[in-house]
Amino acid sequence: MKIHGLLILIFLWSCGQKTPKQESPLTDSVTADKAVNNESPKTKIILDSFTNIPDEIQGCSCFYSESEDKHLKNEYFFVAGFDSTAFISIDNKLLKLKLVSTGREPNTFGDNDHTDIYKTDDYQITLDIKYLKQEGDEGWLNTGTITIQSKDGLKEIIKFYGGCGC
Repeated sequence: MKIHGLLILIFLWSCGQKTPKQESPLTDSVTADKAVNNESPKTKIILDSFTNIPDEIQGCSCFYSESEDKHLKNEYFFVAGFDSTAFISIDNKLLKLKLVSTGREPNTFGDNDHTDIYKTDDYQITLDIKYLKQEGDEGWLNTGTITIQSKDGLKEIIKFYGGCGC
């Protein structure tokens, strides 16, 4: 009888023990949903500010920020040289751009309203530039909008403030 009682006691004790964790179908679908959400496509283009200007930007150039305050702190999200090279920071990645079209008057440096279009393999960046005023002998302030359109169809339009000069 002692062995029989001992077996019953072991059986009852083992029923109360947790077995190795098994995922229920509910847990599996929740886990699967989380995986899908983590891998879902981007829904917004995020511009980031940067302070270190690439070496390729020298001489006459433009520096644009999301506000006058950030511009005064030298925090830019777009910089461009007059040699058709520009840089923009999208999702914490500095991208090199190539000018493909400009509405700038010939033999001017941009001290008038115009539109510039830059491209990468993944983005088209359109700057609608509005001349504000002369600043110093060889500089001027601008405002306007920057439109970023991805090849995936995402589009963001952001106001900017900045300056150009030589």
